[in-house]
Amino acid sequence: MHEQVRDLAEAVGSDSFRLLLDTYNPVAAGVDPVRLVSAVPELLADQIHAKDGRGGDPAHVLAAVTRRHRDPCPRAGE
Repeated sequence: MHEQVRDLAEAVGSDSFRLLLDTYNPVAAGVDPVRLVSAVPELLADQIHAKDGRGGDPAHVLAAVTRRHRDPCPRAGE
């Protein structure tokens, strides 16, 4: 999914374009939201749509986003 997100950002072609992360929709699509955050941190807006759902854990995703905000440079293996 993060390849599609990058393709979308490139197609829009604006430095102002940002993604509003919904903490559950990636889960519903079978995507690990923490991996998504790790893959495209520079594309995320400074707002998050937090909600829960079956199998969703917004606290887990929010913790990952907070870590990325404090340390925006991903490390190998994260």
